[in-house]
Amino acid sequence: MKLRYSSVRHLVLIAGAVVLLLSACQPPPNNNVFRDAGTPTPATVETAGPPAQLDRAALSALRDRLALALSSHIAQGHLQMSWGGGQQYALAGPYRDDQRTVDALALEAMQAMTAAPTSMELKPLLDQAKGLTTGVANEFRDLSGPQGAALLAFLESEQLLPGPQQPVVCASSDSSGECLAQQAGQNLFKAWYASDTNSFLQVGTTSTTYRPVEALSTAAALIVSGFREREVQNPQSPRGKVDAGESIVRKEMGQDFDDQYAMVYGTVTSTPHSHSVTDNNTFLADQAGVAEVLLEAFDPSREENLREDVARVLQPLLDEKVPLRNSTGFVRGFDLRGSGPAADAAADVEAGLLVLQAARHYDRLGGHRFARLEEKGAQSVLAAAGAASGGSDGLPGALLQRRSGQAFVAGTPSAHSGLVTALGVVVLSQVLADIEASPRPSS
Repeated sequence: MKLRYSSVRHLVLIAGAVVLLLSACQPPPNNNVFRDAGTPTPATVETAGPPAQLDRAALSALRDRLALALSSHIAQGHLQMSWGGGQQYALAGPYRDDQRTVDALALEAMQAMTAAPTSMELKPLLDQAKGLTTGVANEFRDLSGPQGAALLAFLESEQLLPGPQQPVVCASSDSSGECLAQQAGQNLFKAWYASDTNSFLQVGTTSTTYRPVEALSTAAALIVSGFREREVQNPQSPRGKVDAGESIVRKEMGQDFDDQYAMVYGTVTSTPHSHSVTDNNTFLADQAGVAEVLLEAFDPSREENLREDVARVLQPLLDEKVPLRNSTGFVRGFDLRGSGPAADAAADVEAGLLVLQAARHYDRLGGHRFARLEEKGAQSVLAAAGAASGGSDGLPGALLQRRSGQAFVAGTPSAHSGLVTALGVVVLSQVLADIEASPRPSS
């Protein structure tokens, strides 16, 4: 299985520790983002119940069907953004539904197929991945919006993690993947980090309205970029992008979640001196997406307190203080000033995938605290596929609800989504690779 983003931090921290021992024999600095804790503690193994019971065969078959569906909708180096005759559906979550992001996820999906066992013939898929590579690189030349999740997908799709062994100096005209990645990270740093207030703010403006999930995704991307470019290899050197990302995370985690439900707001507005909520709707794909990008950016084996902060994000999805699922999966979201989702709320397929990904990622680090949430996510994904021809032509963005007597049931799938289908291949490949690597119970 490929190195994930947390491995970047782990490897670089080892290098930093060696430098410290050789130079000053001082204890390593506390890199915990969320609290001014003392010496980092080792990760605690959590055992809140039995491990998740996931239908490996069903998930594997679905992953292979989705990969084939992707391959039939790639042409001239691009994945179609949507297809089929269903209603268009606006996605939430950390990814923007644009061609740049869709192509990066498609390329990551094709390469992820090699991370877990499959009976498929992979060569045709990998050949298509080569066609995607050039297009994806070109699309990231001008990354400027707060699209940190897209940059994380680009780094993974271009196989640019954990990063070069030695710093790479790039000329302005250099179009290698490494140099494009450096430029994209620098663009995010310059455009979305206000150094005077150590916060997320569009530079050059006095007020910015934004989605917290995008601010936190951008923070995660800055941290990953800084570590892969060896910003912290020398403990005495400036830590520009790493420090910027950590500052953004610290602030956003403290002010972007509702007190009653512990769910993230839809949008907020910040100035150098104020912060206010502008959209009280919460989206489950945003909530799960926040947990996943934080897990990708940090090494919880050093930052034990981070595990509890990520757990705070995932716990409401597990507890369901109000029902967050309908007959076919996790719903899109609800107004935090109300009493919960509407009876006819659509089942959001992306939300189910991100819930499965984040819960499994958390549990992979030790224990199975969110095993039941893993199961809920997997059930949501399989139900969505079952209502959409088994996923043979990809996944829809949502399953719209219709009234049947006094109840609402799954109705017509929305248009099939390139982003959700590619994300499905990525997430299911990670889960299957993790299952394969997990110890088997003794007979």
